[in-house]
Amino acid sequence: MLVDSTIVPLGTRPGDGALPGNVAHFEEQENAVERLLSEIQPVVFCDITVAPFSVMAHGHEFGLILNGPDSEDDHEWYWNVTVEPGDYMAFYAPWDDGEYDT
Repeated sequence: MLVDSTIVPLGTRPGDGALPGNVAHFEEQENAVERLLSEIQPVVFCDITVAPFSVMAHGHEFGLILNGPDSEDDHEWYWNVTVEPGDYMAFYAPWDDGEYDT
């Protein structure tokens, strides 16, 4: 069950050419992150362990969604996990290297 969610309106993205989901730091974003983190102090940044999950809320699927091989046995397709909603990050094996695609 999703207990809570917060969507922070950040306005329009600066014209830096970055696609949605790619790294783009701008003042509104940095201020929003700082404010949200201040609400849950203390914060410690470190390695974490996660597992795939999904939650339906507000008419959308949220979570780390596990995607398996294509039913047509596509040799190019393999297990991955996408961040939803938005399918803006994907993680692949080896799972513990910290690499991801956007």
